[in-house]
Amino acid sequence: MEDVLANWVTVTARRHCDVFIAGRMSGESYWHSAAQRLVDCRASKDLIVIRFSTGEALAIAKPTDLSIGPLHDLRITDATEAVFSWYVYGRPHEPQHLCEEIIRKHEGFFSFVRTGPKFPTNINLPYSGEHFVRVTSGRSALGKRSATAPSIPSWKDILGANSHRKAP
Repeated sequence: MEDVLANWVTVTARRHCDVFIAGRMSGESYWHSAAQRLVDCRASKDLIVIRFSTGEALAIAKPTDLSIGPLHDLRITDATEAVFSWYVYGRPHEPQHLCEEIIRKHEGFFSFVRTGPKFPTNINLPYSGEHFVRVTSGRSALGKRSATAPSIPSWKDILGANSHRKAP
């Protein structure tokens, strides 16, 4: 696992990253214009934590089958949980502006919980993805989407722009 992560960090260090969990883009990075660049990646036996330049963090619990794809994307086939956290863009990095997306994989479905001020949600959805977590380098350093970036709906697309379901 450490070798795959070290190789990925080497090729991704100066590129913009997008985070996909269970086949959908996480956070607000799709609408945010600042480049989200990798700044740190640490791994232990049961946890990977990736931090990005704009304050986001991705924690992946019990990851298995890590690989690097042909476009230098980090692919994690399976994990028990992925948590993507960020502060509301344009707001101070203070606790009241912290958002988290917590995706837990279950047999045949996954649970999706979003906390914080941006569209709190708690929902179960079917899962049929090839990679539970994928971190792409799909934008240039200027923050523009490249021609190779995947066209996959975000959680906001799935849940609806006006979804305001409260998490328990």
